[in-house]
Amino acid sequence: MPAHLVGSCSKGQEPLSIAMTLLDHAPDMHKLDLRILATDIDSTVINFAREGIYPDRLMSGVSDEMRARFFTRQVAGAGGEAGYAAHSDIKRMIRYNPLNLLREWPMRSQFDVVFCRNVVIYFDLETQCRLWPRMHQLLRPDGILFLGHSERIAQPEKFGFRVGEPTTYRPI
Repeated sequence: MPAHLVGSCSKGQEPLSIAMTLLDHAPDMHKLDLRILATDIDSTVINFAREGIYPDRLMSGVSDEMRARFFTRQVAGAGGEAGYAAHSDIKRMIRYNPLNLLREWPMRSQFDVVFCRNVVIYFDLETQCRLWPRMHQLLRPDGILFLGHSERIAQPEKFGFRVGEPTTYRPI
């Protein structure tokens, strides 16, 4: 059975970090049936993430060792910035698609892990309460939902979740 992960992506740093962490612990991970679905409402940042080329200013949190393993140095082109391009084996693990959390979701299969970090803080409580059951349905029975450090599900049991760590939830 394939493993599925889904998460908001912005410019792609989080899904790339997830993929690098997985490959760091299991170097052949990219050969397995594992997919990371990275979504965002903004098609501009989706396109940036798909490209997988990051200027130096966006690489400050990536260690030299990780840069050497997972990126190729890119020389500045005509008026562009120098930066780093993600290797193709890591990019193949990730699918980038636009998604509006408030509209219909096209995903039909369930996921092992959902990262929804630093997203729901932008929604009011009523909207969050509409999202939690949808997140619950998206997860496999043994799945995990990760939220951001400033995000919590009020009354998680009401939405079918039990709390793991402070920002980690599992279906009941």
